[in-house]
Amino acid sequence: MNKIFLIILAIIPSLINAQWTQTGFQQGSIFALHTLGNTIFAGNLAGLHRSTDNGQTWQLSISGIDNSQGWILMHTIASSSNYVFIGNYDGLYRSSNNGQSWSKMSLTLTTPQSDAVCSIACDGSTVYAGTTCGLFKSTNDGTNWTKLSNGISATQKVYKVLFCNSKLYLGTEDGVYYSSDNGTSFTQIGFDNIAVSSLANTPNGMVAVTFRNGVHYTNDDGSNWTAVNIGQNTNIPSFTAITANSSILIGTNGVTSVNNDLTNHFSGGLSGKNILSLSVCGNYLFAGTNADGVWRIPLGEITAIEETKQAESTMEVFPNPAQEALSIKFKQNFSKIVIYDISGKKVYLDNLKGTSTTIDVSKLPLGIYHIELIGKGLVQTAKFVKQ
Repeated sequence: MNKIFLIILAIIPSLINAQWTQTGFQQGSIFALHTLGNTIFAGNLAGLHRSTDNGQTWQLSISGIDNSQGWILMHTIASSSNYVFIGNYDGLYRSSNNGQSWSKMSLTLTTPQSDAVCSIACDGSTVYAGTTCGLFKSTNDGTNWTKLSNGISATQKVYKVLFCNSKLYLGTEDGVYYSSDNGTSFTQIGFDNIAVSSLANTPNGMVAVTFRNGVHYTNDDGSNWTAVNIGQNTNIPSFTAITANSSILIGTNGVTSVNNDLTNHFSGGLSGKNILSLSVCGNYLFAGTNADGVWRIPLGEITAIEETKQAESTMEVFPNPAQEALSIKFKQNFSKIVIYDISGKKVYLDNLKGTSTTIDVSKLPLGIYHIELIGKGLVQTAKFVKQ
């Protein structure tokens, strides 16, 4: 998979000392998260909430949204250069002031309160809305809408809309569809009769997340799909996927990093919680849970494994993660090795001879460590994980 790094939220024991913490939003199911600048939006049964301080405090923002039922049930959030869009059981709303107030658009669902807007994708002034009663398109920022049904059912449940390589992709109740003509026509390209809950771009392709049939990857626009080894029972339901830097983040029940056959788990503090939504804001990855509000973790703790792998071209560190002994091979002439824990505390120092060394790490606490090789006018760094 061309060294693609997948991070998957899974219900397995934590093996890496990366800790999630709960934000100021501590109750309820979070069906949608979205970031715009330094603002993170969260959607739940009560409506839309906004935070501008990395999740410490949240404000309910439902001015202009129909609340006559006593609940709003926010499903999806997206933004263009001019507007923020939200979708729920009542249709689609638009804001021109960063979510402070909302106006309802003319998108009409077949059966209000039963149907819902599940996904929104923006391309300039063109907006696509995937709903439980078909796919809709607007070419004027959501003011007017047209239903698209050439190649897909007019009542198709569309859970995810994604742009990838200048094409439009849909994750639906009946697999993945794509269009190369801006939605004029669609062709199915996989997962017949399998519900696809989410799609996400990767550096070289796309990932499809199914409800109970695992996670799959393509690097040829969907002509072929390869199952991703996520280190868990594929019958565990998966809900969402996003991209962050060169990583794919996938939400199921708690955190696993998969690099080809290498699997590492990140579930400290979050184990057992169903993850319905994900978003990156600033230096944090935010996770919306099924009934426990919004949680966050420093993004650097998740992507540290990727940084280690990128250093392997000049320094080999193995096994990584390590339990008993860590071996290091290098080409340059280094005289000293220093290892620091994630807080910057020095935990190991030794002199070097030759081009390799083996270190006993059995007594180190679980966590992420920084390796520094020092030579005359030369410093080289890498990271490893103690399991």
